Amino acid sequence: DFCIPGGDCSYNDGFTDFAFAGIENYGSGCSPGGYGDFTSMQGTAEIGNAYTATFATGYDDNRVSIWIDFNDDSTFSDYERIITDFVLEEAGVMYNVDITIPGFGLPGVHRMRAGAAWAESSSPDPCANLTYGEWEDYMIEITGTPIDFNAATVSIDMAGVMLSGDVTPKATVANMGVETISFPVTMTEPTTGYTSTVQVNDLAMGENVQISFDTWTVDNGTYTVEACTELAGDEVSDDDCMSQVIIFSSQPRQKLVVDFFTGTW
Repeated sequence: DFCIPGGDCSYNDGFTDFAFAGIENYGSGCSPGGYGDFTSMQGTAEIGNAYTATFATGYDDNRVSIWIDFNDDSTFSDYERIITDFVLEEAGVMYNVDITIPGFGLPGVHRMRAGAAWAESSSPDPCANLTYGEWEDYMIEITGTPIDFNAATVSIDMAGVMLSGDVTPKATVANMGVETISFPVTMTEPTTGYTSTVQVNDLAMGENVQISFDTWTVDNGTYTVEACTELAGDEVSDDDCMSQVIIFSSQPRQKLVVDFFTGTW
């Protein structure tokens, strides 16, 4: 009942090597029609634990995304995507990335889909026919106990260098547990005394939301901002907070433009 995607890996786009959680598929080559059914290969992973995924491609600039159909509804939903557009910059290089099985993962044996697209995102549609790229399906057994309550800070959505003055700090938070949750999120910068708290309400399993905090008037300088979720009964504290160093300046970043001329002088 799963959709069958496609692609063109005749130029060695997609995967030449794939390994994750006990699955080892090295030297697989290009799958016919850009889709490889490797569901005879099965890995094992436990909820809440991190596992190293290893990828290689035969063509520069491929972007990898992976889904696990946790609820076995034959659909790879956005919240079931466990890695999004990880970049394989060079062909023939083994790249490693740690992937944590989310707390809303459900025990059982599930289908897992990995996609690699050349020079474009592979994440929008796990059923897509990629212009250049490849899809591969595997099976994975998920063990352990789902986490009911876990609010996580996913990212601080601010550039590393920004203009000083009035700034609107932003961060993205996610529900990494099974139960729908409501909780406050606080952004702080201790040296200036800035603090702002925003309430998040009824965030469902696997959902995320970007938060805009109160305006912050910033002078030139280097500051460390921190965003923290504050969910009562949170079962995982390691992902509550995230910090980022930001440089504020009154001068915008400059782009150097150079003109080249050729001819007879």
